[in-house]
Amino acid sequence: MSKNATATDINIQEGDDKNVGRFDQAKKTLSTAKDSITRNAGKLGEGVTSIASDATDYAKVNPGKALAIAIGSGVAIGYLIGSATRRNTFWTTISGAVIGAVADRLR
Repeated sequence: MSKNATATDINIQEGDDKNVGRFDQAKKTLSTAKDSITRNAGKLGEGVTSIASDATDYAKVNPGKALAIAIGSGVAIGYLIGSATRRNTFWTTISGAVIGAVADRLR
């Protein structure tokens, strides 16, 4: 410290030490969050792979049912989305409610 140092110079240096500590704490927190996200993403990937494998096995054993499910799902989703764009019909009201319920369930 020089002869001409003032009290404000000392306070700034003390404040810098506090900021360095906060920076280190934030860095540790972000590192922990990164590790947690990486670990959970791996678990999610394993789950998706397992479900896809099960679906593939089911489709190999029951190709007709799998095709019927796929076609039925596609037609139903297309109808619901298409009818949601039309106005003032009974089916618009029903499809809007169904799409809203599905969207809420997926959240």
